[in-house]
Amino acid sequence: MSDDGVVTGPHGAWGHALPDGTVTFPNGDLRGRLLDDGRVVDAEGVELATIAADGSAKANDIELRFDETGKLSGGDPDNSIQLIPPAAEAKRTAMLIFLLTQFEAD
Repeated sequence: MSDDGVVTGPHGAWGHALPDGTVTFPNGDLRGRLLDDGRVVDAEGVELATIAADGSAKANDIELRFDETGKLSGGDPDNSIQLIPPAAEAKRTAMLIFLLTQFEAD
């Protein structure tokens, strides 16, 4: 993710993370949102997960967090994800984006 919130993935532009917790597709359509109470909802308002102030999350009874080195723990051990740099202020946004990628329609 760039400083201005543009998110890219292995296939190019993925979306845009806005300061208010909204995440959009590259064309500006709503992808999902982090609400003030910590709930993550998709574009239709369906709750997908919750994210705490420290960036830890709970989705489908799975607890996820970025450790002190920035490595995602609690998820699929074969799917190595690392937040670089492991800045505390970026953990919540990084978790939001990670969760939204996991709930994308196939």
